[in-house]
Amino acid sequence: MRWGFLLALLTAELLALTSQYQVPTLFTPRLSFHEDLGWSAALFRKSKDMWQLALWISGACLCILSPRLKSIAGELRLHALAHRWTFWLIVHGLALTAFIVATSIVFARPTDPARLAAPWLATWSVLAVTTIVPWLLAVAPSRFWLQLVRRERTALLIGCLVGTSVWLLVGMFVRQEAPLAQKALWGSLSEATLHLVYWLLGWVYKDLVYQPDVAVVGTASFHVRISYACSGIEGVSLITLFLGLYLWLFRRELRFPQAFWLFPLGM
Repeated sequence: MRWGFLLALLTAELLALTSQYQVPTLFTPRLSFHEDLGWSAALFRKSKDMWQLALWISGACLCILSPRLKSIAGELRLHALAHRWTFWLIVHGLALTAFIVATSIVFARPTDPARLAAPWLATWSVLAVTTIVPWLLAVAPSRFWLQLVRRERTALLIGCLVGTSVWLLVGMFVRQEAPLAQKALWGSLSEATLHLVYWLLGWVYKDLVYQPDVAVVGTASFHVRISYACSGIEGVSLITLFLGLYLWLFRRELRFPQAFWLFPLGM
């Protein structure tokens, strides 16, 4: 019950902060004469992306630790029996208040260039860490977290790498970049795919449009051009990565080689 309340509290705080405040704008007339701000202003500009990165890393770590989550939860219950969590919750509330005040000052509109300098970045970052640490200590005592990090350091490191990689990959997909040679792959598959769509539409419509050289298909009244970004290649890539991780995590529970049929089915 307590852990559900703490998790809901943190989720509500994150949603409130990310929806209430917008990252400082770097391309305003007031900032055009302050190019010396450099890296600190750029990091403030990327601050919202850091929350997304943290969520991806947390999800990846949970996936990798999933076979051992039951035993970890048992250890957590034992450590939390005599834990004074209300004190750390109060500390978290005080730190959160200070963090909100600093965020409202730094992220105020219009943006003040002087508040994007390195001292403000250091203060804001320290307050962010000071807000998270007491929340963790409210969930469990420090000895639990230290033991967990020492024992699961390899899994946590892999989770950080996987979460960061997926975050970068999704960002490339959103920007319609092609890190996995999707354009070339879609080019080799497009003619067969478009012909199949044309054949299926022919069962329903008579007047069809079919131009495979420019990836256009549809009816006389409605036709579309399918780019590589809408071809499903990204979905195939993501489900392949997900299934690869799933097969490795649950290799002892799955039946091989039958489990490899998940790849063509997923695709």
